[in-house]
Amino acid sequence: MIMKNIVGILVLMVVSTNVMSEWTKISDTNHPNRTPYVEYHSILKKDNKVKMSTLTDFKKAENYGNNKLLSMVSRDEYDCGTKTIRLLDIYGYSGNMKTGDIVFSDSDIKAVPQSIKTGSIEEIFFELACHSPEFYGGSS
Repeated sequence: MIMKNIVGILVLMVVSTNVMSEWTKISDTNHPNRTPYVEYHSILKKDNKVKMSTLTDFKKAENYGNNKLLSMVSRDEYDCGTKTIRLLDIYGYSGNMKTGDIVFSDSDIKAVPQSIKTGSIEEIFFELACHSPEFYGGSS
């Protein structure tokens, strides 16, 4: 009986982990080398601020400092009232879609909020975070 419960819990954990780390393409962009994705299960809204994890996938390797990367994952905080973004953590990968080696990371960023630039990938993420309440059960 105990073994049956343990197997059931392990199966549930595997299923939950797969669901929680699912990346969904959110838009085609005017950035020919970049494709944006979001992890919908990561979206947390409190008052006027939304935190979520995003992935930017590159068709051709991009330079980031001394590193070449094909994908970048970040967790950001969007302020819907001031139209700003604050980077919380970031990881760069040598492969597409968060695969390969981690070529850089910073998980203790004390970033100051930055204005969202018109036409940027960040603007696409901002619009999703602040104006698509169906994804987090909030209201815009």
